[in-house]
Amino acid sequence: MKKSTCAALALLASLVFVYGDSAGYPRPMSFRSINSKALNAGRYDSMEMVVTDLHTYVRRDAAKQFKKKFPDRLALIQINMERIGLWGSWETVPPQRFEDLGVLDPDVIAREPQFEILADGRYPLPDFPGWWTYDAGGNTLAPIAADSETISVEVEHPAAFRPCDLPRTIKTLKNLVGAESYHKEVVICPRTADGQLDWLNAEMGVITGLDEEASTLTIRRWKTSSPWKAHPAGSYIAPHSVLTYLENTFHRHARRPGDKVLQPWLPNLTEFCPRDPRTGLNAREWLAQWYARFWKEHCRTLDGMVFDVSVGTFYPSQRVSHNADCNNDGAPDAFFFDSINYWPLGVYDFFYTLRNGLPGKFEGVGSECVLLNDSNHNEDQRFFDLLNGGEYENAMNPVWFMPYSFSSMLDRLLLWEARGQGPNRSFVSNKYPDHVYHGGDAADLTGVQTLPHWRMDLAAACMTSGYAGKDITRNADPKKPELSQYPAGEAERKKYRFAAPPLYDEYHAGTATNFNWLGLPVGEAQRITDHLGPELYRFDKKSDPPLVCTRSDWDFTGDWRAGLMDRDGSSFTLGVARVGLWEGEKDSWNCYGDLPLEKVRFEKDAEYTVRFTVKGSNPWKKINPRYAGIPKNIRIRFRVDGIDTVDFGNFSASYIQEALVFEDARECVLTLKAPASGDGSLQIDLSENTGTTTFENLEIREGCGDVLCREFENGLVVLNGSFSSPVRVDLSDLFPGESWSRISGTQDPEHNSGEPVDRHLTIEPHDAFFLRRM
Repeated sequence: MKKSTCAALALLASLVFVYGDSAGYPRPMSFRSINSKALNAGRYDSMEMVVTDLHTYVRRDAAKQFKKKFPDRLALIQINMERIGLWGSWETVPPQRFEDLGVLDPDVIAREPQFEILADGRYPLPDFPGWWTYDAGGNTLAPIAADSETISVEVEHPAAFRPCDLPRTIKTLKNLVGAESYHKEVVICPRTADGQLDWLNAEMGVITGLDEEASTLTIRRWKTSSPWKAHPAGSYIAPHSVLTYLENTFHRHARRPGDKVLQPWLPNLTEFCPRDPRTGLNAREWLAQWYARFWKEHCRTLDGMVFDVSVGTFYPSQRVSHNADCNNDGAPDAFFFDSINYWPLGVYDFFYTLRNGLPGKFEGVGSECVLLNDSNHNEDQRFFDLLNGGEYENAMNPVWFMPYSFSSMLDRLLLWEARGQGPNRSFVSNKYPDHVYHGGDAADLTGVQTLPHWRMDLAAACMTSGYAGKDITRNADPKKPELSQYPAGEAERKKYRFAAPPLYDEYHAGTATNFNWLGLPVGEAQRITDHLGPELYRFDKKSDPPLVCTRSDWDFTGDWRAGLMDRDGSSFTLGVARVGLWEGEKDSWNCYGDLPLEKVRFEKDAEYTVRFTVKGSNPWKKINPRYAGIPKNIRIRFRVDGIDTVDFGNFSASYIQEALVFEDARECVLTLKAPASGDGSLQIDLSENTGTTTFENLEIREGCGDVLCREFENGLVVLNGSFSSPVRVDLSDLFPGESWSRISGTQDPEHNSGEPVDRHLTIEPHDAFFLRRM
């Protein structure tokens, strides 16, 4: 590794000038825990970024106060409404439902302050019934009379109106609030003379009874300021598409007898969404207009918005019904037409319109507004050309996103640095409790709670933007709730309402005031490869070519069709002619490439670095050229001795990784573990999209490829992403003539001992070092 040249330093200086990032690394941040009392007490003076909530009555105006106190630091607002049981940016509730519940009444708001945000215009409440995502429904076979709250109507396709089929949810909700709570909420929409849906005359309600044999629905219509209407036979009834989950309940935290279930609804962000004839806008345009206005009227003193994800950005999660009918033609489509999923394009267009506005309608927030979205795995947003980074909300290797482990997370984090719309504001928030920080027993810590894991989270952030925080608000082990009830945290909650973000030694190098002590980066993050074994495999003109397979070739009959395979010297191209309805994890490996690895002998659970250059066709830009920058996703794994599946509940599995593929080539380095010992092949999952994917210079070496370092003005950060192997790094070879020492610390004084570092530094698995320059 060579030291940066003067030209590189000049470029870096110019970037600092443009982006205004004068403070050094690391950059402490706090995720959704700031409040005025703790801020005024100086507990946030070291923070370089704070993220507060949309339901600002909880945080009041603490973020604005922080920004006023520290104008050069970042203050962002998180878009969701968890206080009333709505988790995420897209799930919301029609205002007609709030009207029916009576929660907008002043006396209710006085008792339940979480609802004040609904009354004062700080929460989007789209009232056009055609803007929601509905399942495929059916036409009524008889007219519906007016002036009756409860109606019984015969309908086509009664099976479409069955209650939510999630046993855990149904059982719990029935016990909580009675049988009607788990029935689906519906829209009743008449038709115009030419058979089109007349959304302006639609109304909503909830199913209270279903007789499938008689094809009869019993519906309680919502009480609103408008009288109930008569509807002729042939009117359309459809249920909304979001499944009811336990956490989404009215008065979520109280769960008192008589509480109502607040079923979330999903705006239809696709181009198939009807337009409101009153405004000419569809749902995503209306939402973009609303957030642009909200930003300018309520948040202009802040720096940007963070959009929480609950239903998935590229493939809606299990929270959304697979019977979704986004074009309202009565047939399920799940946003999928001609091998293209239109849901992510709708999310992209929302952000595009929010940034740029809509000519003749409204102005967007422009490039100065920071926009972030969840980036916990590749199914989350990949809009590098639109957004300023990703929110890594649950650490760099959260237990519930297996098999997506650190290697994939790191690859995507580095992509935000390389390809995101500048400035990069990606952040890593480790929310797991850490008893050791407050004087507990280190033996109590496991998994993502450990100090080494936190050091690796912070070190990974320093390879890019430098923003990372550990708010320890989430208990990772429900069997040990005492781990989050540490004495200091309890005292701070009593004093400030929230436990103040802890200040780890790596933030300030063991001193009281020396924050941002690393200074600015001297060059980009670099991979260290000296520890890797010799080349085990390289694809070249003599290698056996891969096969392109579908599961229908073996044990599956589906819509996936492989395309042609081509090879040219050290490269090969895999094609996919058609894909089926890809809804998520369960649809992986319906279409994949299988590359035989000649003469490679794998050892079970050993780590192997797979390095390759990859590019591919874009399945979306034929719809609109602006989608050309959206990457598609692939997954890779080893099949060894006939084994290609593993227990994904194992925290240290790492048997599958994934990579984003753009039209232009990029180098990708991922670390895989072998699921067994023996001979094997490299399998490449192509199930998500049609088109071609080209690989070049593919090689495999034994060892973990996720060992990185980055040099700073005043120090060095080195991390080891391996699950099982320590790495010995020769610092004198990497940085000749430089001397380093460990920082001095109190939380882990054996690791942060303050001692000088000799030529070699050993980094344990899933750990990192923050070193001072001597």
